[in-house]
Amino acid sequence: MRSLKLEEIEEEYKDLWPGGHWRPKECKSRQKVAIVVPYRNREPHLRTFLHNIHRFLQKQQLDYAIFVVEQMGNKLPFNKGRLTNIGVLEVENLFLF
Repeated sequence: MRSLKLEEIEEEYKDLWPGGHWRPKECKSRQKVAIVVPYRNREPHLRTFLHNIHRFLQKQQLDYAIFVVEQMGNKLPFNKGRLTNIGVLEVENLFLF
């Protein structure tokens, strides 16, 4: 299974709003979903995840946004919990979920 380039993913999902937000055009979604993705140094995995999750969520007709929270640098160990907490705080500040 080959990993798509980010440009290919953007081309396939042209109807995404900036920041990975999508909502169905044909109906009003009953649910809003925010997905926080803690991330560091796994770009091929991230591209595969984004390609698959966009397809899955759009089939569910959900109003959703994906937030990729990246830990910079390699000096500290990867802290998934802290990144998730930061992502949730940002979601609460930016959107009404």
